[in-house]
Amino acid sequence: MFQLEIRDHFDSAHMLPNYIGKCGRMHGHRWRVVVLVQGQKLNGMGMLVDFCRLKEILKAICEQLDHRVLNDLVPIPTAEYLAKHIYNCFVKMWADLQETKVRCLQVSIWENPDCCATYFEEQQP
Repeated sequence: MFQLEIRDHFDSAHMLPNYIGKCGRMHGHRWRVVVLVQGQKLNGMGMLVDFCRLKEILKAICEQLDHRVLNDLVPIPTAEYLAKHIYNCFVKMWADLQETKVRCLQVSIWENPDCCATYFEEQQP
């Protein structure tokens, strides 16, 4: 089994409704996104998939979120929900390319250097 990891980032603002504390007020983050994909077979060039293909998809997702107010884009603008949102977007865009040999394993999103949320789906037997 092979795994590849790609990273990107975007800047955006959000506030957590009904949260008591600083995060209940509008504030911003430089979100760092890490996507992990996996597959079993390498292509004729010895690659699982070209990093460029993966990075194009992640870049498109990050551009949709960059310099935006996340409350306007996702129902619950927490790091956990944002990781799931990016995971779902990545999986859909990857499926649109009809690439079935490689699957998205997980998405992690860092709202600062010390705090990270990760989303993944359990593998089907």
